[in-house]
Amino acid sequence: MLDKWEYLNEILDIIDTAANSVSLLGGKGIFERDASGENPLSLYVSALSSGDIREAKRMLSRFESELVTGAHRRVSGDLLTDAILDTILLSENRFALLAAKGLMDQSLFSAVQRELTALERLNSLSSEDFYLPLAELIRGKNSAPDAAALAASAAWGGGSVHRMPKESTSRRELMLLPSAVPGIERQYGEFELTGSYFADEALEEMYHRFVNEDDWASLADSLWSFHAGYGTGDFLKYRNFRFDGRLSPLPDLRGGEFVQLYADEYRVLLQNAIEFMRDESAKPMLLCGGEGMGKTTMMLELTDELPKLRLVLVTGGIDKLNDLFDILRDQPSKFMVLVDNAAEALTLTVSEPLIPNNVLLAACSREEIGRSLFEVTVKIPQMQLGDEVRCVEKFLSEQNITLSQEIIRNACMDYKADTGREFSVVSARAAAEMLRS
Repeated sequence: MLDKWEYLNEILDIIDTAANSVSLLGGKGIFERDASGENPLSLYVSALSSGDIREAKRMLSRFESELVTGAHRRVSGDLLTDAILDTILLSENRFALLAAKGLMDQSLFSAVQRELTALERLNSLSSEDFYLPLAELIRGKNSAPDAAALAASAAWGGGSVHRMPKESTSRRELMLLPSAVPGIERQYGEFELTGSYFADEALEEMYHRFVNEDDWASLADSLWSFHAGYGTGDFLKYRNFRFDGRLSPLPDLRGGEFVQLYADEYRVLLQNAIEFMRDESAKPMLLCGGEGMGKTTMMLELTDELPKLRLVLVTGGIDKLNDLFDILRDQPSKFMVLVDNAAEALTLTVSEPLIPNNVLLAACSREEIGRSLFEVTVKIPQMQLGDEVRCVEKFLSEQNITLSQEIIRNACMDYKADTGREFSVVSARAAAEMLRS
């Protein structure tokens, strides 16, 4: 059985190893380094080693604040475990990025195994364990001056490296905490996924594996496979993205409901997308037609029919599309890159050989462009009065409103006369609003 000093030595060794050795998986959250290259845990150990109680308290408080207020997903029921799992699974690092490309680097793999072991040992510490070295330092300051040498002979004194027991109440009784250093309550509930992430099916399995496994190094293979199948970082969280020169999540996708007016035209687009998902072809496609015809909404419908087809909606930054392609080609998913309101300048930026195999380039335009680029070009015919009436009927039915076709037809004609606009999905929505009011 470990005595008091061996136990304190063990705690400091665990904290020091995690703070200073986890660099590949770390880098954010509780391991985020400041301008000096230090993080709260490493600064905590340094303050203990120099006998600086005030600084040690401050660093431990900073560490706890990150546990409570950090952007870690609440899932395990333990704040520290949440922060560590977030670091392991959701951080973008070289190991994860290579895995997403299907590449294995044995030296990185071994480094990840070592870091997983360090993180597992850190996760084994209780809230009280983090305070015990500080509590003993305070006790030493109040009694024997040389007791402050605790840290100097601990983490750097050849401490043992075996795994800490998760329950060590009997040992902790040797060192009751002074009231000056209360610990936070890390436990907040039972295991439960919060929020909704794109890769939740695989993420939930990984969460359970880490929570239930004592030897985290043995999970390195599973971690590699996870990234190889689902990608890294924000690609694990979000299904759809916007690109305007930089890539950002796109939580809200639709601006309006899809109205199936042109089944033949839509079928051509859908068939091309299906062939892309089957790795049969990746033909860039263009949908052109008049303003307000619902072109973008028709393209978005493809992602509803094909749940594994992810979307990047391009609203700007056309000159940086090749940068976007470089990002996407390193992910295992398939993406439709949809350029809204495309112009001829697009064809000067993009050539088909530069488009990654996992990207289906699509565009919406008012007129035909880039015949040499867009092998599949679909044109929507101008909407007629009967088509707009059908649209208005659908929009009204969503509000449980039923009106005669004559009333709807007159409203459509009146709106066209007042605005001078041609019949379209947009004008149908406006006519429906008039009738609802």
